[in-house]
Amino acid sequence: MDIQLPKELNDFLEGVVRDGLYEHPDFAVCDALRLLKDQVDLYKIKLEELRALITVGVEQADRGELIDGDEVFRKLREKMSTYQRSDRP
Repeated sequence: MDIQLPKELNDFLEGVVRDGLYEHPDFAVCDALRLLKDQVDLYKIKLEELRALITVGVEQADRGELIDGDEVFRKLREKMSTYQRSDRP
């Protein structure tokens, strides 16, 4: 496989090999792709979790289990002020 990198990334890759962090550029690229794969996998998991939460919310709304928007924001403001107070020495 032949991959063309932008100059900035190519220079970075050469630098990590020159600095001894990797023996060969291929090893650095493999590590980079593993990290990218981990990020993509995590994104997919979080997306599925979000979809599940949305489904729960829609089902609750369909059953009429709703909370007034003003009440929700009032509770959020209370939580935020509690966290802000607890952060202070």
